[in-house]
Amino acid sequence: MTGTSTLRPQSSVLSPDTVWVVGHQNPDTDSICSAIAYAALRRALDLPGATPARLGPVGTEAAAALARRDLPAPALLTDVRQRVADVMNPSFVTVGHDATLYEAGQLMREARKRLLPVVDEGERLRGILTVDDMADRYLGEMTVEAAHRVPIALDRYLRILGGQLLAGEPGREFAGRIWIGSTQVATLLHEVAPGDLVIVGDRENAHEAALRAGAACLIVVAGRAPTGAILALARERGATLIVSPHDIYATARLLNLSLPVSEIMRPGGPTIDPDDLAADASGALLGPGTRAVPVVDEDGRVQGILSRTDLLRGRRKRVILVDHNHRSQAVDGLDEAELLGVIDHHNLGDLRTAEPIPFILEPVGCTATIIAEHYALAGIEPEPPIAGLLLAAIISDTLLFTSPTTTGRDRVAADRLAALARLETEAFARELFEARSDFRGTTPRDLLLGNLKAYEFGGASLAIGQAETLSTAYFDERDAEFVTEMERLKAEGPYDYALFLATDILRGSSVAIYPGPPERRLVVGAFAPADAGTNRAKLPGVVSRKKQVVPALARVLGGR
Repeated sequence: MTGTSTLRPQSSVLSPDTVWVVGHQNPDTDSICSAIAYAALRRALDLPGATPARLGPVGTEAAAALARRDLPAPALLTDVRQRVADVMNPSFVTVGHDATLYEAGQLMREARKRLLPVVDEGERLRGILTVDDMADRYLGEMTVEAAHRVPIALDRYLRILGGQLLAGEPGREFAGRIWIGSTQVATLLHEVAPGDLVIVGDRENAHEAALRAGAACLIVVAGRAPTGAILALARERGATLIVSPHDIYATARLLNLSLPVSEIMRPGGPTIDPDDLAADASGALLGPGTRAVPVVDEDGRVQGILSRTDLLRGRRKRVILVDHNHRSQAVDGLDEAELLGVIDHHNLGDLRTAEPIPFILEPVGCTATIIAEHYALAGIEPEPPIAGLLLAAIISDTLLFTSPTTTGRDRVAADRLAALARLETEAFARELFEARSDFRGTTPRDLLLGNLKAYEFGGASLAIGQAETLSTAYFDERDAEFVTEMERLKAEGPYDYALFLATDILRGSSVAIYPGPPERRLVVGAFAPADAGTNRAKLPGVVSRKKQVVPALARVLGGR
């Protein structure tokens, strides 16, 4: 039975199941299209998080292939190093800076969190509150906190007390001393001053004494409502009168716990950006008593929490490589990622893995051919847009079957894909090659770096750029500029040799442009061209960098 693959739109939010399917640096059409097609196949088979990616700008030819079906380009991937966003805990609870200590403690207990980011009304970080801060506060308490140091906000207190307000306005604040009314009435009359707060039992004479002494707030505990005379006296003197359902101890404790978390939070502590490297984030966790730190974005809003445990158990990014298997051409940070597989049609590179992985290298003209065969083996028929991308890659890599890398398998795959995509192969090829030959707004440096591959043979490093075109006129007019850019490239690399191939698709030949005598000797030794000049040589019949140029140069360099 034949299944169907599914195209999915790109998402900026990646799940923990994300597997990057990515081609080489300076991506060509095969690299772009194969990443999209293979990701679609693996999503249909076994990897729902398979996501295509690219390591550079999309070339004009690949852009034309994508535009034909109105498909988005793969996500641009800068590296696969482990970031804070990859390992942080995105499940977090914040507390408002005006919440009470009691409410924060309840939140910690219910959510089983040892750290709460404290945020303002705009959800921006103001500080952090830890369970250690709460414990230190609790153990350090010997008295009820004096309200003159931190005013008691009546609305916060009533919120956690669950008491009944009999007289006074809920928006008041009290800044006087706090008294526990277990003393003699005479003592209350002598000690209580105007503006003070008094907590007392159901002793009417104590109620009256406190109010006549000028108490701003009287709290009667144990749910015992005061008499009408006391209520009238409180109103007469403009005092607040509250009935607490708790005993004296709990009522007094809740006064301290009604303070805002901003009073004991740690302001200005360490934070981490989600895009920071996980390896660099450990320094923020080395401070005494620092078990975890908030992860905040550029606007100061909390995105997660990072703990030492998160760093230890953080999952590496997962990657599948297509159309390459050389470390020098791969995504940065590959050594820090989990490589799940390779599917390619180039020579064996220098990758190493700790465990066995599927490593598919096939001697065909294009990686897309291998992927098309894998669709068939899986019994899945690619949708027309996917089939069109695979066909575009085969046309591009084989130069419409004129490259010596072309095999019968490429032709069979292309015929099947053309039927599925409902495309006429030669007309589609002309469309792609015209797009590839459009160099408007492109500089020689862009072309040199846009399809550059690096190699090492016989201890010598070699960089080879290539551009395929319907006409080499652009390159004929800019020899000197290409020479300048290759000299610059050799210094920046650094490379021992640099070479650029301008390949004429229709004539099946190339022009080699090079910066100086070392490269001229290399080209002469490899191809013996009849007209090797100071900076260029015609190479009739040479179109394939992989099949014709690299092996010939490798033989010369290896025999130095």
